[in-house]
Amino acid sequence: MDKYLGNLKWIAFQVQYCLGGGNLFDSKLCSDFRPWALAGIAALGAIVFVMAWHWVAKKAEAWRWRRAQARVADKATMDRARWTGEYPKQ
Repeated sequence: MDKYLGNLKWIAFQVQYCLGGGNLFDSKLCSDFRPWALAGIAALGAIVFVMAWHWVAKKAEAWRWRRAQARVADKATMDRARWTGEYPKQ
């Protein structure tokens, strides 16, 4: 367990040193950290992209479903539903 805590402390130190110091990101100490930082940023960007894509896909599917349901009803059914509130069961 101490080994993992030591690794975690080292990672925390590198993050503070490389990202908090301004021009230190180009130093030799940060050269090992740079690919991991860029991979983390890329992974976070991919997660946000997938979540946004999922949200858009859900909205599009709901819109397509409403549009398909609107094509099913004829004028008499729509008039009855509009004026009496009796919507057909699905």
